[in-house]
Amino acid sequence: MIAGKKVKRATRSAGRVVQQLQSVEAKGGATRRTPAPTAAGRNETEQIAVRVPAGFARRVRSAVRFTPDLTITELVVRAVGAEIDRIEHKRREPFPTGGGPVRRGRPVRRD
Repeated sequence: MIAGKKVKRATRSAGRVVQQLQSVEAKGGATRRTPAPTAAGRNETEQIAVRVPAGFARRVRSAVRFTPDLTITELVVRAVGAEIDRIEHKRREPFPTGGGPVRRGRPVRRD
């Protein structure tokens, strides 16, 4: 759990996202849209929940707890964005936008 001191420093929006992620995580994970912030100049956001190993989740929370002004959302956006950029560079083209549904859940094992 994020220490109370860190929650106070986080923006209200980021705090809500963390609470929503924890709530969804407790219910088994899901992907759902969240309403766009109403303040002018803010980007629309969407919530994505994933399951990660417990040790990894502890590392993420520790990194955020001991890095001033860093939120879990910022860390995830930076890391995943960098990985997507790397994959697109390797492919030599960006991923197409839109399309059909994304695969969900555990991959099927074909032994």
